[in-house]
Amino acid sequence: MKFLKTISLSLLFIVIYSCQRDDSPSELNSNQNNNRDPFIENYGNQITRTFMGRVSYSLNQPLKDVLVKIGDQFTFTDENGIYIIENANVYERFAYITAEKEGFFHSSRTVIPTIGINNVDIRCQSILLIGVTTSGVQETFENTNHGTKITLLGEYINENGSEYTGNVKVYMTRMNYDFENLNFGTHYASNQDNEERLLKLFEVFRIELQGENGERLNIAEGFDAEFEITVNQNNLEDAPSLIPLWYFDETAGYWKEEGQASLVDGKYITTLNKSAIWSCSVPLETASLCINVIDQDGEPLENYTVSVSSNNYDLKNELTNMEGQACQMIPINETLTVNIHSFNYCDNYYTHNESIGSFNLDSEITIVVPSDSEIIKETVSGNFYSCNGNPVTDGYVLLKHGNNNDVYFLREVTNGTFEYNITRCTYYSNFNILGYSNDELESTELNSYNYTTPETVIPDTYSCFQPEEYIIYQVDNHPEIRHDRYIRSGLEGHNIYHLLNLGNGAELTIGSTLDSLEGVHTTNDGSTFFIHFDNNGDSMGGSTEYYFEINITNVAYNIGEFTDGTFSGYYIDGAGINHTVSGEIHAIRDY
Repeated sequence: MKFLKTISLSLLFIVIYSCQRDDSPSELNSNQNNNRDPFIENYGNQITRTFMGRVSYSLNQPLKDVLVKIGDQFTFTDENGIYIIENANVYERFAYITAEKEGFFHSSRTVIPTIGINNVDIRCQSILLIGVTTSGVQETFENTNHGTKITLLGEYINENGSEYTGNVKVYMTRMNYDFENLNFGTHYASNQDNEERLLKLFEVFRIELQGENGERLNIAEGFDAEFEITVNQNNLEDAPSLIPLWYFDETAGYWKEEGQASLVDGKYITTLNKSAIWSCSVPLETASLCINVIDQDGEPLENYTVSVSSNNYDLKNELTNMEGQACQMIPINETLTVNIHSFNYCDNYYTHNESIGSFNLDSEITIVVPSDSEIIKETVSGNFYSCNGNPVTDGYVLLKHGNNNDVYFLREVTNGTFEYNITRCTYYSNFNILGYSNDELESTELNSYNYTTPETVIPDTYSCFQPEEYIIYQVDNHPEIRHDRYIRSGLEGHNIYHLLNLGNGAELTIGSTLDSLEGVHTTNDGSTFFIHFDNNGDSMGGSTEYYFEINITNVAYNIGEFTDGTFSGYYIDGAGINHTVSGEIHAIRDY
């Protein structure tokens, strides 16, 4: 799918798109263009910056057709989960990027924008339905896996403040730090005195209420919900007995203080007056810090992970941009530890670490990373053409190492050429290149090349690839999801055709144990086909009820041939909710 670049939200009404929330254009505008908020005085001057990145979901798989917005500009991700928004109106110390797609919670990132292209990834989290209630009825819902419990008193309102009557879907999930770092990606907050703060997060959780038609609901005034969350054992020793409560304002893009939670028998107990992302967090005074990362020759190091921590502050990661710069909010008047390493691989090998600070004002420093025999600098360049032979003027090139979805480098292409200045681990001797042309709505094949250190010039690349294999599936009434890359199919042992995200945290693996598969099979026929589910990494196995029927119409008995079939059925998730699934397989045998 083509993604649109730098479009005004005033045109949103002409786009056919299904989102969880039915917002008007004025409601969609972020706080970047809302001068009525006095907190905006902290952001500095207005500037324009270009943003690009990838939106992903479970197992870091790319997610397409996601609505990505910055202020009054928006775009949609393509099939690789990539978005580009050029010349977005942001602030010197504040840029708010949001991502929305039906079947997923709204996600966002708040960053300090840097010069050049800002690479900002966002991870979406499948909505987790824990039950359904009805207005006028008091009911308690508990997610024992997440250690959360909420009692709703039965009075609800629509977003316009009017009374709501009818069935209410209750979504509740606990959010871990890894998800937080990409899912709403900020520790930036405003306390009750409208002062800037940085949050030390103890527990983060999300409550969302929806009406019968998917509309967002809120708790009626005077009917606050009772809530409790079991404190993580790693946090329990330092957990305050009384801790401030904060909610994430999805319009403004930062946390706001509201209420307190009490520690009782290892649980934080409080009341909630709205559906939102909430956190039990300790506020710290804050300033911004920009770190310029260079090598011993004074050259900037791009795509290096910069992690800043202190005794009172959780680890926070940012990637350096093309200029070698990474910026973030830090606690003031504290000695900080900075760990710098070459992206998210090399066995988490830290290239360099040192102590810095303390700081009490917005600051900028430079750190020189010494050379290391385990890290190799590379330049990769080439020309990118559309299928008709014209230089690509609107597109990008993605460089990856193997099948690791966490390790990739992204370049926008505007003049038909691209160049990467990257570093790699010694054990990565080759790389994959994928180009995508928005001009032609076409991509290249996923081609592999060997590094010719220190410079690698790849052959001219053309965007003529049309995918042959695919797996399509649909959960409930969610939009269809299509996969046409990275599909592995075979006929030895437990052969996996594909790992499918079913929403609500469940995964579906389709595989076989026999060579002969033609015909109709069910999950009751364990000798021929198996269906495996996974929920947030924990096997659900026989404890989860499910039934599938698989009709295999063609089997690839030779490598390079296709296996074809359809499947349909249902499964019941950990919350006891029934979901229907249907899909189609057209996969090339790889082994």
